[in-house]
Amino acid sequence: RLTQIVKQGPCPTVLASAQAVFTNYYEVLLLLGSCEMSDEDEKPQPKWEGPVDSDGLPHGKGSMTYPPPPVGEDEEEKPGDTYTGHMEHGKKQGSGKYVWSNGASYNGEYVANKKHGHGVMVFPDKSKYDGGWVDDKMDGEGSYYYASGDIYTGSFKQGKKHGSGMYYFKAHSCQFMGIWSEGIFVEGKWVHRDGTTFKGSFEASVPSEGTFYFSSSGLVQQGSYNAKAG
Repeated sequence: RLTQIVKQGPCPTVLASAQAVFTNYYEVLLLLGSCEMSDEDEKPQPKWEGPVDSDGLPHGKGSMTYPPPPVGEDEEEKPGDTYTGHMEHGKKQGSGKYVWSNGASYNGEYVANKKHGHGVMVFPDKSKYDGGWVDDKMDGEGSYYYASGDIYTGSFKQGKKHGSGMYYFKAHSCQFMGIWSEGIFVEGKWVHRDGTTFKGSFEASVPSEGTFYFSSSGLVQQGSYNAKAG
C-alpha cells in the first residue's frame, strides 16, 4: 500500500530512492516534505452539476463551470466559461449553451462536443451568426450580422460564404446578390442605393465583366472592367 501511495506522488525520482532506503512510513513522509503536494498546486478542474454515468462522467442535463482564464498582475480576474445543457458520457451532445469569459456565446446543437446542427453564435465584437453548423464551422444556410451593421444571408461552407447569398453594406446602402466561392463574390448583381446595378462576373469581389444599368440616366454600359485602371 505504501508503494502505491508513493508512485502517485509528484516527485518520482525522489520517491524511488525513498522506497529503496526507507522502510518506515513516517521517514518517507519526511523526505516527501520537499515535494509540493498541496491541493493548491493542482490545476483547477471544471465543476459539473448534474447526473453522471457509471464512470463518473457528465451524462444528462446539467451545468459545467470551467476554471477562470489566467490573468496578469494588473488584470482583473474574469469568470470562467460556462456550459448549460445536455452531455453524453462527458461530451456535449444535443442542445446547450456555452458562454465564454470574453463575452462570446453559442446557443444551439452539439454532436460529439462540436457545434453541429442549428445554432446562434454571438462573437466578442457583438457580431452574430444564426444558422447551420458542421464540425464546429458555419455550414449550410444562415445569416451573419456584422458589428458594422452589414448583413450576409445565404450559404456557408466550412466557415466561409459559399453558394447563393446576399450581402448588404450598411455604410453605402448597396448590396451584392449572387454567387460566392470560398468567401469571395464571383457572380451576380451589385445594386446601388439609387438603383444603379451592375450584373455580371466579379474578381476578388470587384466587377470584372458585365453590364452597368444607370438608373438616373437610363444609360446601359457593357464590357470588361479593370479595377486598377479606375
